[in-house]
Amino acid sequence: LDKVGKRAMNEFINALACERYTLLFLDSDKKEILFFDKHNLCIRFPCETGIAGYVAKTEENVNAADAYNDKRFNPEIDKRTGF
Repeated sequence: LDKVGKRAMNEFINALACERYTLLFLDSDKKEILFFDKHNLCIRFPCETGIAGYVAKTEENVNAADAYNDKRFNPEIDKRTGF
């Protein structure tokens, strides 16, 4: 992300009063989802993994009120980011 993008995301965090944010991009050629956090950590994972993978596959919106209890949830990202 460039400086403008980082600044925009910081404003977004402040406006929503959220603890963290993530940006996810689908690399359809490699069939991976790229996960970026506010520290620009990039984690790649298969596009059929987790809630994000479900969204990528079905193109449906998901509002997971309790992601940890959602059977599609992939805890690996939290483990790798320490969240």
